[in-house]
Amino acid sequence: MDIKFTTYLAGFIEASPDTASDWRDIILKELDRPDTLIYCPMKFEAMKTGKPAGEHVKYCQGLKQAGIWNSFKHEMRKIWYGHVKPGVNRYDIIKQFQYLSIINGNKEEDLKHFGDFEAVARSNFIIVNYKASIPTWGTPAEALEAFFLNIPIYVISDVPKTKMNSTFLWWVLETKGEVFYSLNDCVKFIKEKYKL
Repeated sequence: MDIKFTTYLAGFIEASPDTASDWRDIILKELDRPDTLIYCPMKFEAMKTGKPAGEHVKYCQGLKQAGIWNSFKHEMRKIWYGHVKPGVNRYDIIKQFQYLSIINGNKEEDLKHFGDFEAVARSNFIIVNYKASIPTWGTPAEALEAFFLNIPIYVISDVPKTKMNSTFLWWVLETKGEVFYSLNDCVKFIKEKYKL
């Protein structure tokens, strides 16, 4: 079967690895279709790092505490770039990822090789879990990448639009994305919009 849609599940991991898969598991179940690929970093990052997300978070924290910076950078590159060597111009690489999706399409067997940057760039839309009480830097980076590549950003949040960070909200709206206050409303919207 041809793949119609690919999506990326962006949200906190490092700040709360024990609960980071809860919402993702629901999305995986609700949007499970043969013509839709879902890149869940909880699953695919573990394939690249050799450790479940929680263990890898602790391992990277240990590297930081010990000041083992080269190993720390290597571990983070596994997450963000997968099997790709980024070179000097990171933006060009990210744009090439998007071109690969357009030219070759996406295949399920490729997901295990994607880093987070490639998974976002090869998505038709991304789903972001944005909680006011859980700090994250990776999630905004993924949203910014989607914004630059004009990939719709659908946000599940406990933050009202009127109180959301203006820049983040602008990224969402500029990509023709939307903010939802429940996971069910987001899933319903995506199923209707993409005819899933």
